[in-house]
Amino acid sequence: MAAEMRPFENRRLYWQRLRQMGRWPYVLRYGVLGWALPVAVVGLGLLAFSTRQLPSLAFMAWTLLVAVPLFGVLLGLWSWQDNERRFGDD
Repeated sequence: MAAEMRPFENRRLYWQRLRQMGRWPYVLRYGVLGWALPVAVVGLGLLAFSTRQLPSLAFMAWTLLVAVPLFGVLLGLWSWQDNERRFGDD
């Protein structure tokens, strides 16, 4: 039983490894590229499928150049803060 770790401790160790990459690389990797970009691509695909036409170039450009980075940074920062609160150094 001593060799087994509780799930919380596993998550804490995983966070400590992720934390070493730094805040902004984490935000870019997990917030922008990991969540916001895939959600935007799927959303644009569903929009194109449901309307049977591609969204306008201006809408796609705004989505990919403004909304995705902004939403991704906010999500990444929130995730960083949440992980720091739960698993950061006490």
